Amino acid sequence: MTFHEKAVTTIAFHGEYPLMASASNDGTIHIFHFKGQSEELQEAIILPLKVLRGHSIRSMEGVKSIKFHPKQPWLFSAGKDGKLLLWT
Repeated sequence: MTFHEKAVTTIAFHGEYPLMASASNDGTIHIFHFKGQSEELQEAIILPLKVLRGHSIRSMEGVKSIKFHPKQPWLFSAGKDGKLLLWT
């Protein structure tokens, strides 16, 4: 993913909404509108929506884990800085 300045650590897809998120060691989380049209994702549409900044970089590592809420368009994130954040 060319949207991040450092390595991507994880990617998450929402189960009900057309949302995808990517987290990186640059301390950011990118939210995308995602529409996959086949299993091979050859015709996938990925539109950037928002960049979330709330984690600090520690020991050259940033956001380590992300997970969408099963029903709401909320995202949970955990970082190397010891923070667990809820993004609504």
